[in-house]
Amino acid sequence: DAKGWALQRQQRYAEAVKCHEEAIRLNPKRVNFYYNKGFALYRQQCYVESIKCYNEAQWQEDDHDVAVIYYFKGKTLYAQQQY
Repeated sequence: DAKGWALQRQQRYAEAVKCHEEAIRLNPKRVNFYYNKGFALYRQQCYVESIKCYNEAQWQEDDHDVAVIYYFKGKTLYAQQQY
């Protein structure tokens, strides 16, 4: 997942998504992997896929900040004009 974030900082979002997918495959219970993938998809304007990741993240058992997930989920819905 650290590699995925490094790619995101370089605005290489498609490559970052692949890294986040691999992280999810290896550890599907980590909320931040779904969140990070959702953010990379959001930056590519893949809003439907992004929302799916945020939905998955909010239902995982973890101590990740749920407010952050809802913030970016709301931001993604707003970008789609789904008020």
